[in-house]
Amino acid sequence: MPLRRDSERRQSLYVGVTHQRRQLTAFLPQPLRAQVDVVRRQWDPTMCDQIGGHFTLCHDLSDEQIANLDALGDVRQLRVRIGGTRHWGDPTRGIYLDVDDWQSTVSELREALSIVVSPSSVYRPHVTLTHPRTTPAEVAFAAWRTLEVWRLDADVQVGTIDVIEHDGTRWRTLQQVTLAQHAPLSSLRVREGARMTFDEDRRLLRRPRSP
Repeated sequence: MPLRRDSERRQSLYVGVTHQRRQLTAFLPQPLRAQVDVVRRQWDPTMCDQIGGHFTLCHDLSDEQIANLDALGDVRQLRVRIGGTRHWGDPTRGIYLDVDDWQSTVSELREALSIVVSPSSVYRPHVTLTHPRTTPAEVAFAAWRTLEVWRLDADVQVGTIDVIEHDGTRWRTLQQVTLAQHAPLSSLRVREGARMTFDEDRRLLRRPRSP
């Protein structure tokens, strides 16, 4: 049986499930979140209206994990690198920005909460740009033609994470958890080639990768 990414497995299991799912989420810091959301709103406005730019740490928190959230106060703040665009084998299955857990801070947090995935799944942190449930196929292909060359290469630090729940319209924060302090990044570093260019209607213009 082929491996499925964790979010794909979660989506298939969520159909017909009546319990209210609680998700552990790391929202991108500003101003990066606003920049990424300009792109998300262009290609997937429905999902962008439901939640801001983020990467998911756990798709379905158990009651026991919720009770143990205070333990995360001793876990290091997240330090990740937001890279280039990818898709899940086909643009219609979702386009995302790769998240490199280069200091293993995401892995440490998940381990602290005993977050595991089934043997048939794989967890890969990512920032969704287009979601298959809310992006028509023709839009997904058009988005990929524009976004396939886009890279951010931004080093990001996240000190506060959110427990969120869907209220039927959008995701809302139920609880915030502050992670342990450590040496901050000197700045949000984005390569010169990652600067985004927009037309007068705030649509992302295609831009080649820097060498």
